[in-house]
Amino acid sequence: MLSFFLLHLFFPFLPLIPHTDRLGQVESLTTLIRERFGKRPRGGWVTENIWDPALVSMLKNSGLDYIFLEEYHFINAGLNEKELYNPVMTEDQGKVITVYPIASKISERMQSEKPEAIIDSILALKSIDDAVVTLLLKGEYLSQLNKNKWLSRFLELLHAHRDNLSVVIPVNLQKK
Repeated sequence: MLSFFLLHLFFPFLPLIPHTDRLGQVESLTTLIRERFGKRPRGGWVTENIWDPALVSMLKNSGLDYIFLEEYHFINAGLNEKELYNPVMTEDQGKVITVYPIASKISERMQSEKPEAIIDSILALKSIDDAVVTLLLKGEYLSQLNKNKWLSRFLELLHAHRDNLSVVIPVNLQKK
């Protein structure tokens, strides 16, 4: 229920609203999450992937260290296929955040293919040094995947392949 609330209440198109309103929108959501879950979020997803590099300083000033963006932003910026599986840092006005490319092609396949096929696709990327495969789906898709036990099976397979795959929490690359 909360994810529905968050998804529909906080859906600002940040680049299209005034700077002070952007900050207010991010602060409203991060405050709600902190009050509800007891911890302030350190990262997020940009609504509908409407990206503007000038958002970096505002997001960093809001306490965010990382964001997730669809891989097409990275392709348009000139990154090659292998570079789509490594987080990058971006800067605006001296403020830096880490950006994780979302593996959109793999994420989309989660709705139509078996968990084994998705795990095989992830394992096939093992040749890329320090590859980070970011899978991100809208809540309604996760709910459906959970109903037919897809998600449970996927998590079982991640656990079964723990010698070859690590499930990690996003971090700020500057702290490494």
